[in-house]
Amino acid sequence: MRWSHIPPIGSRELYEVPLRIAQADIIRARKRCTGERATGMGLGAIGGLTVEAAEADVLLKVCQWRLEMLKKEANEIKPPRARWGGTMTTVGQRAFLIGGWGSISVMSMGIPHKKPAGRAEEEEVGLPLLDLENEYSRRRREEGEFQALLEKERSFAEVQSEFARLETVHMLREKARKQREKEQDEMRRMALEEIRSSVPALSKPAPVRMTAVNETAMWVEWNEVTVDAAGYPMDRTAVTYYLYAKIGYQSLLKGDRVGVI
Repeated sequence: MRWSHIPPIGSRELYEVPLRIAQADIIRARKRCTGERATGMGLGAIGGLTVEAAEADVLLKVCQWRLEMLKKEANEIKPPRARWGGTMTTVGQRAFLIGGWGSISVMSMGIPHKKPAGRAEEEEVGLPLLDLENEYSRRRREEGEFQALLEKERSFAEVQSEFARLETVHMLREKARKQREKEQDEMRRMALEEIRSSVPALSKPAPVRMTAVNETAMWVEWNEVTVDAAGYPMDRTAVTYYLYAKIGYQSLLKGDRVGVI
């Protein structure tokens, strides 16, 4: 299918095709002049001027005269009186009519306006929309947008997966690092306790003595501490005593007497 447009009679648009033809004729005439003069120079003519070159020069002048006459005729035609005007803006594949004026009304962006007498009192004018793409272009654009959206979502999912993987690796590394630090701290404390346990005590108190006992209780006593490990007197009120007891069993040595009930 081919679209055709017939220019109106008495308008400047009627001269658009003849003007383009005249400009093309001038280009061809100039090329012919250049070629004929080059041929004449090759034949030994003075300045390359031959009969064919003279004919080409005359043809070029005629084409230039014809173009000037067409321009003059086109410029003498007065444009028709404007019956409509408007302002449009393009957004993607669509053109929105922002506002304009006509022969009997004024268009605006959805604002009510009054028409001349004899017309409707008020009319609500919306924002006209002109779709600039055909069905094939629209489908191709929608398919491209859909593919671009899928690619964007896939890239976003890959980025999120990579972030999750890096976060998991970081968490595992932090957990392993804390575990190593905890093990090193325990080993350091165990080594310190080992050293402390191998050092002999500076002083050894007298054993605790049991003075009385019954079925539910016992009474013990021990010597009061009056000097420190170096043998210097110390404040008796600052001493704290810790008493430990072994219950549930009795240490026996070979040769001890055992009573059986």
